[in-house]
Amino acid sequence: MTVDIQEIKERYAAMPDEDFRAVTRCDLTEAARLCYDEELARRDPKRLQEVQQHDAVEAQRRARVAAADAQDPEPQPAKLQWGLTVMALLVTAVALTSLVLHAMNDQPVAGSSYGIVALTWIPVWTSHMSYRRAKTQWEARRREAGLL
Repeated sequence: MTVDIQEIKERYAAMPDEDFRAVTRCDLTEAARLCYDEELARRDPKRLQEVQQHDAVEAQRRARVAAADAQDPEPQPAKLQWGLTVMALLVTAVALTSLVLHAMNDQPVAGSSYGIVALTWIPVWTSHMSYRRAKTQWEARRREAGLL
């Protein structure tokens, strides 16, 4: 798709001030942003300087975040943790189904059903806690660096 730069410039020039201010600059393509900047320079040069300063600060922030991500990536839950969670959910569903069926038939429920559910969730909880600890430490490092 070819972009007619002149057409974009003409559209911006023809816009009323209210409509022009409503344009979200960060959503524009590079070509449209350049045209927008030209029109903004014509309409409000001081605002253009503010926008350019904001862009420079934002570019520096993005570069710092990218460098930090390369050195210290965000922790992700291990595949084992997801597997344990799915297994625990399935065991819980089976145990609850059994409990409901026993209750519907006025049969006593074995205490071991509760124990099975509890024992199934222990590895899930411990693996999740190690992930949360790593994530919390990562977030603290990011806050100290001013990246969050």
